[in-house]
Amino acid sequence: MLSGIFKNKAFILACLLIFNFSIPISIKNHIDEKTKNAAIYKDILKQSVAVMNDNAAKEEKKGSSYGFTKNILVSALPFLHLNETGYEEVKIKKDITNDTKDDTTKLVAAKKKMNDSTSTDNKATNKPLVLIYHTHATESFKDKTNKGTYRSRNNNENMVAVGKEMVNVLKNEYGIESIHDTAQHDYPSYNAAYDNSLKSAEKILKDNPSIKYVFDIHRDGLPSSNNNVKYKAKVGSTNVAKVMIVLGMDHKNSGKNLKFADKVNNQFDKMYPSICLGVTKREPYRYNQWLSSNSILFEVGSNLNNLQDSKNTAKLMGRVVGEVIKKDMKGK
Repeated sequence: MLSGIFKNKAFILACLLIFNFSIPISIKNHIDEKTKNAAIYKDILKQSVAVMNDNAAKEEKKGSSYGFTKNILVSALPFLHLNETGYEEVKIKKDITNDTKDDTTKLVAAKKKMNDSTSTDNKATNKPLVLIYHTHATESFKDKTNKGTYRSRNNNENMVAVGKEMVNVLKNEYGIESIHDTAQHDYPSYNAAYDNSLKSAEKILKDNPSIKYVFDIHRDGLPSSNNNVKYKAKVGSTNVAKVMIVLGMDHKNSGKNLKFADKVNNQFDKMYPSICLGVTKREPYRYNQWLSSNSILFEVGSNLNNLQDSKNTAKLMGRVVGEVIKKDMKGK
């Protein structure tokens, strides 16, 4: 087994990189030099290791040595490190310490459905325009799981329930057909979640070429001791969870996704001010978003919200996204 592993060029390269990054900073010349090296190594990895390159052939992403190498990279290289929720802690765009402003916003339905002749070519044929899926489907909330786990395989208590609310609004208020993938990609292996969701999304998109918009719906993960100020809000008298838009920037569609994310963020500000925390860009990451030029990862609240908070927000997301899609279709 070992001889097979050491013949794998990706494994050998990973070992060399780990050795380099294990050298104490004190014996390196400058911090700037280390930063430059990180960029160089990342580029080398994209040429040599399938997990770092979204254009790699599928056969390069198979086998135990691939998974073994991937785990080494993620656990040992600082610039690839992921936390419990799948990405590092981030700075948010807006000052959200004062939630009293949210009371001035009304929980309103969309002004009208997409029933005009210029709305969408998909409506007449009932072809799906949107894919909603969950890489971390079993993520749940404080009122639905034992404290400390915040996960549930019951799809009425996890992110699938949140996604369902968005699907219903898109269909019932905008006439937009969606495919809702309810598979639990993070069970039984959390580490394999993104590989699993990639396979599902690729198949769905191949079978449904009419799909133009792709949304991966998560919730954030915070320590149990946190007061969750970051994600608490109200719309009128209704408790909701704040939402964050997350983009991976290391792929071919990142620029197009950013333009689309800005549209969604701006529409949130128009319809439900202070509910969206803005667009967070993650340079070393991809989150399978190269699959579409209109792809977004939504963080809907955190584990410290109640499920109903996030379900309420998912309805708002449906209306915001519905308005953006409606404008996109009219602009064609």
